[in-house]
Amino acid sequence: MGQVNLYKIDENKRIGFLDQLREKFEFIGEQNYNLSDDEKDTFTVGTYVYFPDEKRIPEWRWILDEYECEFEGTVGAPRAILVIENRGITYAVTYGFSYFVVDKYCDIDFAFDFARRVVFKQIKTTTLTAPNAQRNKMINVYLNYNDISFDSGESYAKIKAKVKLEENFTLHGEMVEIGHSIKTQLPQNNIACILKFIEYVERVRKKEELPV
Repeated sequence: MGQVNLYKIDENKRIGFLDQLREKFEFIGEQNYNLSDDEKDTFTVGTYVYFPDEKRIPEWRWILDEYECEFEGTVGAPRAILVIENRGITYAVTYGFSYFVVDKYCDIDFAFDFARRVVFKQIKTTTLTAPNAQRNKMINVYLNYNDISFDSGESYAKIKAKVKLEENFTLHGEMVEIGHSIKTQLPQNNIACILKFIEYVERVRKKEELPV
Protein backbone atom coordinates (compact mmCIF):
# COMPACT_ATOMS: atom_id res chain seq x y z
CA MET A 1 0.00 0.00 0.00
CA GLY A 2 1.08 3.55 -0.64
CA GLN A 3 0.03 6.79 1.00
CA VAL A 4 -0.97 10.14 -0.44
CA ASN A 5 -1.29 13.55 1.20
CA LEU A 6 -3.00 15.59 -1.51
CA TYR A 7 -3.35 19.37 -1.57
CA LYS A 8 -4.88 21.66 -4.14
CA ILE A 9 -2.99 24.93 -4.55
CA ASP A 10 -4.99 28.16 -4.36
CA GLU A 11 -4.93 29.72 -7.84
CA ASN A 12 -4.18 33.15 -6.36
CA LYS A 13 -1.17 31.76 -4.46
CA ARG A 14 0.27 29.53 -7.19
CA ILE A 15 3.10 31.87 -8.23
CA GLY A 16 4.18 32.40 -4.64
CA PHE A 17 4.08 28.65 -4.04
CA LEU A 18 6.31 27.89 -7.04
CA ASP A 19 8.72 30.69 -6.06
CA GLN A 20 8.96 29.23 -2.56
CA LEU A 21 9.69 25.77 -3.97
CA ARG A 22 12.48 27.06 -6.18
CA GLU A 23 14.00 28.86 -3.21
CA LYS A 24 13.75 26.06 -0.63
CA PHE A 25 13.88 22.87 -2.71
CA GLU A 26 15.88 21.36 -5.55
CA PHE A 27 14.00 20.68 -8.78
CA ILE A 28 15.08 17.27 -10.10
CA GLY A 29 12.83 16.96 -13.14
CA GLU A 30 9.33 16.55 -14.53
CA GLN A 31 7.41 14.12 -16.70
CA ASN A 32 4.11 14.07 -18.56
CA TYR A 33 1.53 11.35 -17.95
CA ASN A 34 -1.64 10.47 -19.86
CA LEU A 35 -4.40 8.32 -18.42
CA SER A 36 -6.43 8.52 -21.63
CA ASP A 37 -6.07 9.38 -25.33
CA ASP A 38 -7.32 12.92 -24.71
CA GLU A 39 -4.37 15.34 -24.78
CA LYS A 40 -6.26 17.62 -22.38
CA ASP A 41 -5.92 14.87 -19.77
CA THR A 42 -2.13 15.20 -19.74
CA PHE A 43 -0.72 15.60 -16.23
CA THR A 44 2.63 17.30 -15.76
CA VAL A 45 4.38 16.04 -12.65
CA GLY A 46 7.39 17.94 -11.31
CA THR A 47 9.48 16.65 -8.40
CA TYR A 48 11.18 18.83 -5.78
CA VAL A 49 13.41 17.50 -3.00
CA TYR A 50 15.25 18.82 0.02
CA PHE A 51 18.14 17.04 1.75
CA PRO A 52 19.40 18.80 4.90
CA ASP A 53 23.17 19.29 5.07
CA GLU A 54 23.54 19.64 8.79
CA LYS A 55 23.85 16.69 11.14
CA ARG A 56 21.86 16.67 14.35
CA ILE A 57 22.80 15.26 17.72
CA PRO A 58 19.82 13.75 19.61
CA GLU A 59 18.96 14.91 23.12
CA TRP A 60 19.65 11.39 24.37
CA ARG A 61 23.29 11.53 23.26
CA TRP A 62 24.23 11.11 26.95
CA ILE A 63 23.10 7.48 26.72
CA LEU A 64 25.70 6.83 24.02
CA ASP A 65 28.30 8.69 26.06
CA GLU A 66 27.79 6.22 28.91
CA TYR A 67 29.30 3.58 26.62
CA GLU A 68 31.76 5.92 24.87
CA CYS A 69 29.95 5.25 21.64
CA GLU A 70 31.11 7.58 18.86
CA PHE A 71 28.25 9.25 17.05
CA GLU A 72 28.56 12.24 14.72
CA GLY A 73 24.86 12.83 14.33
CA THR A 74 22.26 12.05 11.71
CA VAL A 75 21.09 14.03 8.71
CA GLY A 76 17.64 15.56 9.18
CA ALA A 77 14.65 13.97 7.47
CA PRO A 78 14.62 14.45 3.68
CA ARG A 79 11.53 16.00 2.11
CA ALA A 80 9.85 15.82 -1.28
CA ILE A 81 6.95 17.48 -3.08
CA LEU A 82 5.25 16.37 -6.27
CA VAL A 83 3.73 19.30 -8.16
CA ILE A 84 0.98 18.05 -10.46
CA GLU A 85 -0.64 20.30 -13.06
CA ASN A 86 -3.65 19.49 -15.21
CA ARG A 87 -6.20 21.70 -16.98
CA GLY A 88 -4.86 24.80 -15.23
CA ILE A 89 -5.17 23.27 -11.76
CA THR A 90 -2.14 22.71 -9.54
CA TYR A 91 -1.95 19.98 -6.91
CA ALA A 92 0.81 19.08 -4.48
CA VAL A 93 1.60 15.75 -2.86
CA THR A 94 3.88 16.00 0.16
CA TYR A 95 6.38 13.61 1.73
CA GLY A 96 8.26 14.04 4.98
CA PHE A 97 7.75 17.42 6.66
CA SER A 98 7.27 19.26 3.36
CA TYR A 99 3.60 19.89 4.17
CA PHE A 100 4.78 22.90 6.19
CA VAL A 101 5.78 24.56 2.90
CA VAL A 102 2.57 23.70 1.05
CA ASP A 103 -0.03 24.35 3.74
CA LYS A 104 -0.09 28.15 3.55
CA TYR A 105 -0.56 28.12 -0.24
CA CYS A 106 -3.36 25.55 -0.43
CA ASP A 107 -7.05 25.84 -1.19
CA ILE A 108 -8.43 25.27 2.31
CA ASP A 109 -11.92 24.31 1.00
CA PHE A 110 -10.67 21.55 -1.33
CA ALA A 111 -10.71 18.60 1.07
CA PHE A 112 -14.00 19.53 2.74
CA ASP A 113 -15.68 19.94 -0.67
CA PHE A 114 -14.79 16.28 -1.15
CA ALA A 115 -15.88 15.29 2.37
CA ARG A 116 -19.35 16.83 1.99
CA ARG A 117 -20.02 14.46 -0.92
CA VAL A 118 -18.97 11.10 0.55
CA VAL A 119 -20.66 8.86 3.13
CA PHE A 120 -18.81 8.25 6.38
CA LYS A 121 -19.46 4.92 8.03
CA GLN A 122 -17.39 5.58 11.14
CA ILE A 123 -16.02 8.87 12.49
CA LYS A 124 -12.78 8.37 14.43
CA THR A 125 -11.86 11.93 15.47
CA THR A 126 -12.91 15.48 14.67
CA THR A 127 -11.17 18.75 15.40
CA LEU A 128 -13.52 21.71 15.77
CA THR A 129 -12.65 25.38 15.81
CA ALA A 130 -14.80 27.99 17.52
CA PRO A 131 -13.44 31.49 16.76
CA ASN A 132 -15.31 33.22 19.57
CA ALA A 133 -14.69 30.57 22.24
CA GLN A 134 -11.98 30.58 24.88
CA ARG A 135 -10.58 27.32 23.53
CA ASN A 136 -9.03 27.61 20.07
CA LYS A 137 -9.61 23.98 19.09
CA MET A 138 -11.52 21.03 20.49
CA ILE A 139 -10.68 17.42 19.55
CA ASN A 140 -13.42 14.79 19.84
CA VAL A 141 -12.76 11.03 19.79
CA TYR A 142 -15.57 8.59 18.94
CA LEU A 143 -16.08 4.84 19.29
CA ASN A 144 -19.16 4.31 17.14
CA TYR A 145 -20.32 7.43 15.33
CA ASN A 146 -21.05 8.33 11.71
CA ASP A 147 -22.94 11.62 11.82
CA ILE A 148 -21.18 14.86 10.90
CA SER A 149 -22.84 17.76 12.71
CA PHE A 150 -21.68 20.81 14.63
CA ASP A 151 -23.08 23.58 16.75
CA SER A 152 -23.61 27.13 15.57
CA GLY A 153 -20.37 29.08 15.39
CA GLU A 154 -18.18 25.95 15.14
CA SER A 155 -16.48 24.58 12.06
CA TYR A 156 -14.39 21.53 11.27
CA ALA A 157 -10.63 21.85 11.04
CA LYS A 158 -9.98 18.12 10.61
CA ILE A 159 -11.90 14.86 10.30
CA LYS A 160 -10.46 11.35 10.52
CA ALA A 161 -12.96 8.73 9.45
CA LYS A 162 -13.75 5.57 7.53
CA VAL A 163 -15.57 6.17 4.25
CA LYS A 164 -18.26 3.86 2.93
CA LEU A 165 -16.81 2.42 -0.28
CA GLU A 166 -18.51 0.52 -3.06
CA GLU A 167 -17.74 -3.17 -3.44
CA ASN A 168 -14.44 -3.82 -5.29
CA PHE A 169 -13.47 -0.13 -5.00
CA THR A 170 -9.66 0.09 -5.10
CA LEU A 171 -8.73 3.72 -5.79
CA HIS A 172 -8.08 4.48 -2.11
CA GLY A 173 -8.45 2.96 1.34
CA GLU A 174 -11.47 3.43 3.56
CA MET A 175 -9.62 5.53 6.16
CA VAL A 176 -9.28 9.20 5.21
CA GLU A 177 -8.07 12.33 6.96
CA ILE A 178 -9.69 15.57 5.87
CA GLY A 179 -8.17 18.94 6.68
CA HIS A 180 -6.34 21.31 4.37
CA SER A 181 -5.47 18.15 2.43
CA ILE A 182 -6.87 14.66 1.79
CA LYS A 183 -4.73 11.91 3.28
CA THR A 184 -5.41 8.25 2.59
CA GLN A 185 -3.90 4.96 1.47
CA LEU A 186 -3.44 4.07 -2.21
CA PRO A 187 -3.08 0.58 -3.73
CA GLN A 188 0.57 1.21 -4.65
CA ASN A 189 3.28 3.83 -4.41
CA ASN A 190 3.34 5.12 -7.98
CA ILE A 191 2.35 8.16 -10.05
CA ALA A 192 -0.49 6.39 -11.86
CA CYS A 193 -2.30 5.66 -8.57
CA ILE A 194 -1.92 9.28 -7.48
CA LEU A 195 -3.30 10.62 -10.77
CA LYS A 196 -6.26 8.21 -10.75
CA PHE A 197 -7.00 9.33 -7.19
CA ILE A 198 -6.95 13.00 -8.27
CA GLU A 199 -9.37 12.25 -11.10
CA TYR A 200 -11.66 10.44 -8.67
CA VAL A 201 -11.58 13.31 -6.16
CA GLU A 202 -12.54 15.79 -8.87
CA ARG A 203 -15.41 13.57 -10.04
CA VAL A 204 -16.73 13.43 -6.49
CA ARG A 205 -16.42 17.20 -6.06
CA LYS A 206 -18.70 17.72 -9.08
CA LYS A 207 -21.54 15.82 -7.39
CA GLU A 208 -24.28 17.37 -5.29
CA GLU A 209 -23.53 17.77 -1.60
CA LEU A 210 -25.09 15.11 0.58
CA PRO A 211 -27.92 16.28 2.87
CA VAL A 212 -26.84 16.98 6.45
